[in-house]
Order: sequence, then C-alpha cells, then structure tokens
Amino acid sequence: MNPLIIMESLKEQFSPAELAIYDLIKKQPSLVTHATTTDLAKKAGVSQPTLTRFVKKQLGYKRYQDFRFDFINWLSSNNATNTDEDNEYFTRLTKLLELTKATLTDKVMTDLASFLSQSEHLFATGGAKSFLSAKLFETLMRKMGVYVSSYSTDYLDDAVNYFKKDDLLLIFSAGGDSTYIRKITNLKCKTLLVTANPNAKYRKHFDKVITLPTLSGDWEYDSISPIMFDIFTELLVTHYAKQMKN
Repeated sequence: MNPLIIMESLKEQFSPAELAIYDLIKKQPSLVTHATTTDLAKKAGVSQPTLTRFVKKQLGYKRYQDFRFDFINWLSSNNATNTDEDNEYFTRLTKLLELTKATLTDKVMTDLASFLSQSEHLFATGGAKSFLSAKLFETLMRKMGVYVSSYSTDYLDDAVNYFKKDDLLLIFSAGGDSTYIRKITNLKCKTLLVTANPNAKYRKHFDKVITLPTLSGDWEYDSISPIMFDIFTELLVTHYAKQMKN
C-alpha cells in the first residue's frame, strides 16, 4: 500500500514535529531512499529520535529500516510496467535507475566534480566487485589525460603512506563498513565514499559520502549495486570533463 496514503489518513493525529516529517517526505519522497535518519530528521527540523518514534508509534513499524524498505518498494513500483510482460532483471534495473536519477542530480554531480578538481592527485579503491568501479574511474580519467591510480585493498596499507593533504581517495564500498575502511579512517588526504548503505558504519570519517539507492534495502546482496557504481563513475567523469572545458 502507498505509504503516503497511510500517512495522509493518519495526519490528523500527528504532532507539529510529525507533520513536518510527513510534509518533507511528501514533497521529497526520494530522500527516504538515500538519506540517513539523521539527515532526514535534520531536513525536517526535528530530532532523530522523533523521526524514529514517528515511524514506530504512528506508522506501526518495528524499525525505521522496515519503513524504508516498504517505501522503496512502493516508490520503485509506482511507475513500473507489468513484470509479467518484461524481463524481471530489466524491470528491476529500470526501477533502480529512476531512484538513482533522483539521487545523482546535476547539482550533486557538479559539486562532486568540483571537489575532485581541487585535488593534486587522485586515487581510487574498492573491495571485491567494487574495485572494478575504481579501475573504471582510473581508465576513464586517464583517457582525458588525468592521472589516477587505483589500488586493490591488498596494497592499500602501503599506498596510504604516500597520500598527502592535497590528494583525494575515492572509495567504492556497498556496505561502507569493511575492515579495510576502518584502517584508513584517519588519512591526511581528502576522502569520498560511494556506498549503498545509508547507515554505513564509518561514513562520519569521510569528507563526502554519496549513498546510492537499492531496491531490496540489502546492499551486500543486491546484484544491481555494482551497475549503479559504474553509472555514478561515468557521470562523475562526464561532469569532471565539463569543468575542465570551462
């Protein structure tokens, strides 16, 4: 069922703070897919505990994550075509692209490209399949004449010894809580984390964090996530190239 309709039917019972949460979600539903509870509460002008209580007390969920999962499923299927007529994989991909488009706006990507352009040297890394996106970033940037070094996590311990404050390390990590990330949370250089986990354990240690949406709410096992990393990478390089021309 449409979560917005549920909230609409209950809004007469909402406190002023709860109405603020409802109004924000109604105006910007995509925030639920990628914003953390802290960020969402801040945008609504309420505390994080108030947001959690609202989801539990008024909407009847045991956890905010359960509400988020239902909301993503509703939002992604709202404009979807009949799955009996389409290949399931491409149907899911279409849904996810809609969510990603709402997340990776032109402003977001332009700001990130500007953030990268301020760095003297660029580095990229990622664990397992996520490392493929780091290699893609390296390849696309080098084609433009911008030197980027990608390191697998096996060699990262040694590489971080050479990072300087004007350098930037781009990390691709679906969960954002891998052991290797904990080891490099105190780097001198600037850092950018690209993840699919809105509550990534080490996100507060990064200068910037981009959270990509998932359909299942399970970033570790959503097979579509690596594709979103590659789409993000190509968009980032495209915006970087535009800034170079200007």
